[in-house]
Amino acid sequence: MMVSFDVWNTLLRLDVIYASIAGAAAKRLGIKGQEALEAVINAYAEAKRARRKGLIPEGSDVVEVSRGILARSLRTDVGVVEEIINEAFRNVSPDALVVKGALDAVKYVKDEDLLAVTIGNVLFWHSDKTIEALNKVGIGPLLDAQVYADKVGAPKPDRRIFAEALRKFGVEPEQALHVGDGIVEDFGGALAAGMKAALITPQVQAALNVGTDIYFIPSVAYVPNVLKIIRDGVPVPKPEVKRP
Repeated sequence: MMVSFDVWNTLLRLDVIYASIAGAAAKRLGIKGQEALEAVINAYAEAKRARRKGLIPEGSDVVEVSRGILARSLRTDVGVVEEIINEAFRNVSPDALVVKGALDAVKYVKDEDLLAVTIGNVLFWHSDKTIEALNKVGIGPLLDAQVYADKVGAPKPDRRIFAEALRKFGVEPEQALHVGDGIVEDFGGALAAGMKAALITPQVQAALNVGTDIYFIPSVAYVPNVLKIIRDGVPVPKPEVKRP
């Protein structure tokens, strides 16, 4: 069986790297930290919306387009944005960057003799930065493969990126579980590709399943719980019915 993980907000904290980018931008551009952070967050929302709506033509460099959006938001040029991002990744603390429970979740997958991979999109930086960050926190060396949109040429929720991860190891979709926090990119994409999917959501306080393919968990730390449900075939708990 293969377990694939989304990266940002699943294994690594996006808010921490964005705060680091904002700090580097404030220092470089001579603006207030809060102003820089708002510019980064606004650019992220605009770039993600453009990608979801298909406003970034297929075949375009998503990173290049997204950096242009960030550059406009910060009122600087793309070259400076690249330097700011490089500095942010150099300076970010590994302890702050890793999501609580992420390292243990990946270790559990490997201890169970399962395949562990990442399937990730790109936005303001290419996948080499994400790989570098995963190595920095100790997760990278545990992974059997890392699959990213800028290498495959298809972002989540496109089936092709999930199919590429499956193809690497000859795994059938029903023998794979994808874990992520994106209801469209991760949850929807994985299910459309025929995989099992676990959505990270604050709406639940424990690992819950709907049938054998759909799971909801409060954090990546609950991946072992999902794998136990899959392994042991635990049925969906029936709701209590109050009799009049």
